[in-house]
Amino acid sequence: MDFMKLVTERESIRNYDPTRPVEREILEQILEAGRLAPSAANLQPWKFLLVSSEHILEQVRSVYPRAWFVEAPHILIVTGN
Repeated sequence: MDFMKLVTERESIRNYDPTRPVEREILEQILEAGRLAPSAANLQPWKFLLVSSEHILEQVRSVYPRAWFVEAPHILIVTGN
């Protein structure tokens, strides 16, 4: 894989189609990629939280009221130490 091609062709998706839910398998692949990401001394000083529950999504959406964020069917929160 060409890294420069990856960087220059990436996309920021800001429109979500509620009729096309993201498959659980895809969400798990995203979380697995984060889990396998390298870090210094393999400390992995981060946590990944996938929010899909409508109740929790409502609470999280209140902190960033942009339309694309409010409409997202899932929100991935990354925290670090």
